[in-house]
Amino acid sequence: MKKILKRILNNYWKIRLKNMDPLRIADDKSSQHGQTDTLRYIPGSALRGYVMSELAKQAEFETWKPAFFNGQIRFMNAY
Repeated sequence: MKKILKRILNNYWKIRLKNMDPLRIADDKSSQHGQTDTLRYIPGSALRGYVMSELAKQAEFETWKPAFFNGQIRFMNAY
């Protein structure tokens, strides 16, 4: 088990994010009647969307695309 966990953890990248502009991500689970609660973190799905949109601007995107859809590349929440 330790060997498997170590191999998995070696594939994580730790990054530091800095918002250049205000960021607001709605919490759809608790929002009601036009009032929107916001999250205190950046969801992995938002990070994934950003990375994919940037890669889509480059010619080699088709090479990377399968890895995003088959689970090889995953994005965790940023706290």
